[in-house]
Amino acid sequence: MMFETGVVVPVALIYLAATESTGAGGFLEAPPLTQALLVGGGPLTLLPLLLFASAARRISLSTLGILQYIAPTMQFLLGALVFREPFTRVQLAGYTLVWIGLAVFTTEGLSARRAVLPVLDEAVG
Repeated sequence: MMFETGVVVPVALIYLAATESTGAGGFLEAPPLTQALLVGGGPLTLLPLLLFASAARRISLSTLGILQYIAPTMQFLLGALVFREPFTRVQLAGYTLVWIGLAVFTTEGLSARRAVLPVLDEAVG
């Protein structure tokens, strides 16, 4: 995050300076609250990303992989059910195939875990 910010900030400052000098900008004319919200928005979004990175280190990669499907699924449900965005049969077929793949992956992972657990129990016991 620090590297990305270090790369983007100089470019953003040059852009702001150029647009403000030509009169095409509007940041300096914006109310102080708007300026504060725009400047504070970046660091504020950093907190959830840091918390996610910290939590991701504490769980298995397979669990993390499954969890990565939650946000897009919630966005899909919000778009399709709440905002009534169009959703074709072809899109439904693709979405269904993704979830079938996830079900196969999860089932295989659970069965592999069950096969290993008795061996571990015998070794410990």
